[in-house]
Amino acid sequence: MKRTFMLSTLLVLLAACGDRTRPSATVDDATIGNSATDTGITTVTATSNPDSLPGKEAYANPIDKNTYVAEKGWKTYHPEGGVKWDAGSVQMEKIILLTDQQILPSLISIDSLGDYVNGIKTIVLKQLANVKEKGEVMIQYTLYAGKKPNIRLSYKGGLNEKPLFALKDLIDAKSRSVRTMKDSCVFQVLYSVNERGIE
Repeated sequence: MKRTFMLSTLLVLLAACGDRTRPSATVDDATIGNSATDTGITTVTATSNPDSLPGKEAYANPIDKNTYVAEKGWKTYHPEGGVKWDAGSVQMEKIILLTDQQILPSLISIDSLGDYVNGIKTIVLKQLANVKEKGEVMIQYTLYAGKKPNIRLSYKGGLNEKPLFALKDLIDAKSRSVRTMKDSCVFQVLYSVNERGIE
């Protein structure tokens, strides 16, 4: 049995059980700001109007402005043993998997993905530790087999963009050699900054 993808913080994986994401365009630069451009990842079922999807659970992606639908519904997972928040003002809130969880192990090993996510988490916690403003940072990762990952970053709240640009550069440097075994894998990680307080 493969090791469960465990993180030290709240781990919420929303995994599409029927749809698979496919890249429609690649953007090499970050989307930083309170709004994102309408390029990036789409799915077989994507809409700008979630109300047009009766009876289906939809996820409105704040980064690419598309709506993702899981035909068989979304699944939420929590870490065994409960939530263990990091000491400090920056917290990993959740991971949103936009790739079918059934095919994920054929794209990238779960251990490799876990190590990558935890390595990036260390960078985020350190880079944003001294930020005084409140807000949220969402980072979308598209990992590929034959080229460097596409990393997109968006935020909301009163966060200053300067540390976010520096964070994007550090994540790009850490991600240069990360590859899938085939096809692409898309996921997002949401961090809160000064939202929970120091635990």
